[in-house]
Order: sequence, then structure tokens, then C-alpha cells
Amino acid sequence: MKLYIQKDAKIYELKGEGSEDLLQNTSTNDIKNLKEGQSCKTLFLDRFGKIKSIATVQKEKEHFLLAFQKEADKAFKELLEMSIRLMQCELEEKMGYEEAVYIDGREHTQSIRPKKKEESITAGEFIKWRIIYKVPEWQRELDDTIIPLEANLKEYIDSTKGCYTGQEIVARMLSRNAEPAKMLTRFKIRGKAKEKEEFYKKQKEAGYLTTVLKEDALGFLRREYKKEKTFSTKKGAILEIEA
Repeated sequence: MKLYIQKDAKIYELKGEGSEDLLQNTSTNDIKNLKEGQSCKTLFLDRFGKIKSIATVQKEKEHFLLAFQKEADKAFKELLEMSIRLMQCELEEKMGYEEAVYIDGREHTQSIRPKKKEESITAGEFIKWRIIYKVPEWQRELDDTIIPLEANLKEYIDSTKGCYTGQEIVARMLSRNAEPAKMLTRFKIRGKAKEKEEFYKKQKEAGYLTTVLKEDALGFLRREYKKEKTFSTKKGAILEIEA
């Protein structure tokens, strides 16, 4: 078991009688199924099924703790500002807490806890792990143009729960087993490439890179090129799809 602390995480407390209903009715995972002390990853979508925010939600005795990466908290507050008021809930930033990611091979769980002094893997090791197991991160692989199935996030969606914003679009794709327009893909790089750089097949754009760590990378590959194995950038780097 390895540990990584999300050093840029912002932690909030959501309290009020309507807190559970608010989270259940607006996010993709089953919040009502959580027991005290349990947490889950969940997504907040717009009505077109695109990701507006991603969070770790942890149930406490009389409130919920929410952890966000980077700018994802701003999108959450903008998306649900009116709902928070209508449900008579309060959202308050909490200091002295951190988001811990526990890693065991491909499996990973998040926990929101009081800050501790504890050994953890480096940021570079965490990026390497994300690339190997295609785990997306906010403002790299995730933004408000991406739908969950493009970003390998099917596990953050509970298909048995009731309605939530964007549910109709997601449910339609799942029921039809539809392939998204692009898919998060792992690559091995020969040469030099950088994040946000596009790559090509026979001089036609096939996708773009999102995370690069030396010779390893994540990026989005367009659906029509999924059977191809190698691609190139304009500066001559060669990309090979990794399983």
C-alpha cells in the first residue's frame, strides 16, 4: 500500500439537513449508500453530461467533507450555488485537513483526514502511477469539455441510482454501449513531446497529450484512430500505444 497526499487539495464542510439530498441529486455516485467515515469519488456534470467538477465526498456524523483538486472547487460552487441556498445548506472551507490517496496496484481509495506528518510517494511517482493506470487529473485530463466515459471514469458513476444532472446523456451512452468520440490512452514516447501537444496519423490530427513524464504519457485518442498503433508529433516524436 502506497500513500500520496494531494498537496493542492481544498477541503470543505457541507452541512445542513438537505446536504445528503443535495449531493445525491447532483452527482453521479450513490452518496446515500455511504456510512459514517466512508468516502467515494463522484462527478458533477452539466445537463449535456460534461464534467463540471470532481470531488471526494466523505460522510461524517452530522456533515459531509468534500475534497477538490485545483480549480474544481470553483466549478462546484458556481454549479450548485443556488441549490446550496435553496436546500439551506452551508459550505465552509476547512483548514488542517488533507486528502490522502491510498494506492495498491490499480486500486486506489481517497480519505479526507486531519493533516499528519507521514511518508508518502513523490509527485513524480504519483504521476507515473496515474499514467500506468490511466487515472485522470483535473486541469490535465479533466475539464468542462470532457464527458466521463472519455476519461475512463465509469467507476465513478452509479448506474442504479436515481436522476442527477446530466444523467440522461450518460445513461443513454451506457445503455447503447456507445463509444465516445475520444478515449484516454497511454503512450510510450520516442523523442521529445510535451503536454497539450497534438499528434498525427498520415498528417491528420489523431489526438493530443495531457500528461507527459519523460517517455511515458497520457492523452486523448480520437475514436477513428483506435486501431492504429503509432503516431507522430509535428516535431518528429513517435508515440506508441501502451496497453
